[in-house]
Amino acid sequence: MIINDLSATIVDITIPQGSNCAEFFQLYTDDAQTIPLDLTGFVGNCQVRNTYDSKVLLDLNTADGTVMVGAKIENNEIVSDLKENGGIAIFYKPDTSQIKFTGSELECVRDLEITDGVITRRLIQGTLIISRESTRG
Repeated sequence: MIINDLSATIVDITIPQGSNCAEFFQLYTDDAQTIPLDLTGFVGNCQVRNTYDSKVLLDLNTADGTVMVGAKIENNEIVSDLKENGGIAIFYKPDTSQIKFTGSELECVRDLEITDGVITRRLIQGTLIISRESTRG
């Protein structure tokens, strides 16, 4: 993903309820995607809600380890965690099993912001669908 304007990239995802899954983004400053974005000093926050105005269902952030800013990602795996590598990982943990809903899916909204305390950028926005699990316990 190339970061050279102020618009958030739309990324929609479906995750299985109650499972560990992750989402990876590699950020670059150039069109050739050869210069990783230096994320030194940045932290990330991602919130998932039913609607933009509803309560938070999942609160993912750098402090609790569910958002990793500065990861180097190759073949959907983290190979380094240096901030100058330009990678971001979002980890959806089994906490989703605590979300109650009817039907086979729950469609939510989410976005990802990074900040260094001065600059805040919303990088990702989109729909997150949680597919309901039937196995419990």
